[in-house]
Amino acid sequence: MSRVRAIAPRPIEILKINNPSIYLKIKFFIKGIIMQIYITSFSKY
Repeated sequence: MSRVRAIAPRPIEILKINNPSIYLKIKFFIKGIIMQIYITSFSKY
């Protein structure tokens, strides 16, 4: 498992090279989820 993981490049880095627009969309999507988690955690207090 670890040997294969070390040899194979990460799919996100492949996306960054081959499809920068999709990479950016995923990046903003993840950022949005993180922001929502922060907002919901702050609203509890």
